[in-house]
Amino acid sequence: MASQSVPKSMKGVIIEKNGGTEVLQYKTDLPVPEPKEGQILVKNDYVGINYIDTYGLLAVTSHAVFLTYAI
Repeated sequence: MASQSVPKSMKGVIIEKNGGTEVLQYKTDLPVPEPKEGQILVKNDYVGINYIDTYGLLAVTSHAVFLTYAI
């Protein structure tokens, strides 16, 4: 397998607060994380979200706490 160069940016969805789909922020210029010692960087061609994860987005349960993160 030939080695591939790592791009400088990636696409993703940022979630900074609870709510519906209006709180999802699609970005095309997110920095690609740099792995630290003992870590690897994995390229994902497709990703998804589980139905139960939407409960946290909507704050349906009392235990739902979301911090800023990218999907």
